[in-house]
Amino acid sequence: MTSVATLAERLRRAAAGADPLRDAAVVLSEFLDDGGLEPVDDPFHPARREPAAGSVARLAAGPESTVVLIRSTPPPPSVPQCHGVPVTVALLAGRLVIEVFNEDSGDELGTAEHTAEVGAGDVYVLDADVIHRLRFVGDAPGVALHAALGDLRAVPRSRWVDGRRQVVEGSGDYPLGEPVEETDSSG
Repeated sequence: MTSVATLAERLRRAAAGADPLRDAAVVLSEFLDDGGLEPVDDPFHPARREPAAGSVARLAAGPESTVVLIRSTPPPPSVPQCHGVPVTVALLAGRLVIEVFNEDSGDELGTAEHTAEVGAGDVYVLDADVIHRLRFVGDAPGVALHAALGDLRAVPRSRWVDGRRQVVEGSGDYPLGEPVEETDSSG
């Protein structure tokens, strides 16, 4: 098994290499072959003193890479998005459907042009400009590791809500979900 610190360092080095997307995919493939995360590093593990709540836990973030662990319960936000940096996804458990979209003229989102289903032990690579949506499917719990090759706080990213593009800047949120309605609490 691989510690989070070792994985983050290997991904940081991969991001600085000659072919970062390929190198990151190799690192994640080896990570899966090596048995995944050590239980002490799994932020969702029930034996932790304070297990992570929600579906998303950031494992590492820096200028070269951002590493996030996502689980299927509760379901994470699922809107089409484009991160502006390459992302490599390693599925630790469960099944995941990845939809890749066309962008029509203007800011309207086209229909999904490609759909892939990946299972536990698979690695999937998304280029920086790919508009995509990832959804866990099936009854088995799912866990996926996402390695973005860049600092998500430093790049403008896009999400499509109700088919319309919205640009999000200065946010490390991953994945980009639907915007939260602001409420006036002044009474």
